Amino acid sequence: MMNDKQMSRATLRIAALTWGLFLCAGNASATTVSGYLDDSTNTALVGSDGDQDLQAARFGDDGKIARNVAVYELTVSNAGTVSFVSSGYLHGGAEPYFTLFQGSGTGATFLGSNLSDFNIDFSLPYSLNAGSYMFAIGVWMNMSFAENNPDADPTLGDGFTALGDLGRLRSYYYELDIASADGGVFTINPATGIITPPQPVPEPSTWLLMGFGLLALGVARRQRRYVRECRGNYACEPVVDTGAPPPVAERGSRMLLLTGLAFMGAGAGPRGSIN
Repeated sequence: MMNDKQMSRATLRIAALTWGLFLCAGNASATTVSGYLDDSTNTALVGSDGDQDLQAARFGDDGKIARNVAVYELTVSNAGTVSFVSSGYLHGGAEPYFTLFQGSGTGATFLGSNLSDFNIDFSLPYSLNAGSYMFAIGVWMNMSFAENNPDADPTLGDGFTALGDLGRLRSYYYELDIASADGGVFTINPATGIITPPQPVPEPSTWLLMGFGLLALGVARRQRRYVRECRGNYACEPVVDTGAPPPVAERGSRMLLLTGLAFMGAGAGPRGSIN
């Protein structure tokens, strides 16, 4: 009975042999994607909190990082068999979970995964027509909701279960070799822009500061209006308009208002966000 390490090595040997046959067959197209799920500079990463919604990737502790997945766009220009071969676990990474979707963006529909492949590092061939596809790779058990709802028009945008676990003495490294030898030609890019970042919400202190500024500005304007009305009344002493700057109270209120707007523009980010 082989243990996990022996099984992973055997799988990698088979994958290497298949890879070599692909490259020797002619008209081969091949590339490799790799990275870390805990790398904040990895532009392919998105997160999911198990609420059936994709969101920004999170970092800081293993629980948040294990919910991250790397998502890539796959564009097939010539139809053919495209093989996805994982080798991240053999190189010290976490046990991988892979999903493939047809289409673009979060509306891409579920095609398959490595759930039924009992090897840790897997080798999956798919016959793909020309068109757009998306694939995601993360840690095992952080499974796509599309996997669990095959009859409900499952899509990438359904999100992931957030049940992933790093495993013992592993890293968040992933590596995936993609190849085709029967005429399939493709390009791969990180799927940036598939989630909409939340808009910044002003802090209560910012709203309070703006409120004081607007109130003070209104009072100052009433005072200036009274002075102008008094100038038209013969019972008041004549006042010469020298074009002097507005009263101190109005200048101060304007400063309060501008300060509040500046705080909003600086946008300390959405409240409660964690990175």
